Amino acid sequence: MEKTLEKEHRSRVWRLKAAVMLAAGLVVCVVVWLFWNMSLEKPSAGLRVLVEQEGRVVYEGLLQDESGKPVHVDGQIHMKGSAGEYIVEFQDGKVRMLLSHCPDKICMNEGWTETPSRPVICLPQKIIISVEYVGNGYIQLNGPDLDAVVK
Repeated sequence: MEKTLEKEHRSRVWRLKAAVMLAAGLVVCVVVWLFWNMSLEKPSAGLRVLVEQEGRVVYEGLLQDESGKPVHVDGQIHMKGSAGEYIVEFQDGKVRMLLSHCPDKICMNEGWTETPSRPVICLPQKIIISVEYVGNGYIQLNGPDLDAVVK
C-alpha cells in the first residue's frame, strides 16, 4: 500500500513539474513574441541626417517623413576631409559613407544606416554621419531604439 501511495505521489509531482515547465515555456514564448513585434515598429517621427566634420555640422537634411517615406533626393555629396575627399551617399531614406580616403575603410564597411542607434564614424577623417528623430520641427529624444539619455 505504501508503494502505491509513493508511486501516486511521484506521479503527481511529475505532472506538477511538467505543468510548471509548460507554463514557463509559454511565458517565454509570449515575451519573445512581444519583443519581436515591438522591434518591428517604425518610429512615428521623421528622420534627419547630420554630417559632422571636426565637431562642425557640414551637412543637414531630412531623410524620412513621419510615415517613414523617404524624402531626401537620392544622390551623393562630395566633401574634403582631413585625410582627403569623401563621398556620402543617400538612397531610399538611408545614408552611408560611399568613399573615404582613410587607411582601414571601416566607415565604408559599416554600410547603410537609417536609425539613430547606428551612426557611421570615420576617425581619420574626423567625420560622424548620424541620424536623429525629428517631429514638428524639433529633435525628439525619445524613439523606439533610444533607451537612455546621458548628459
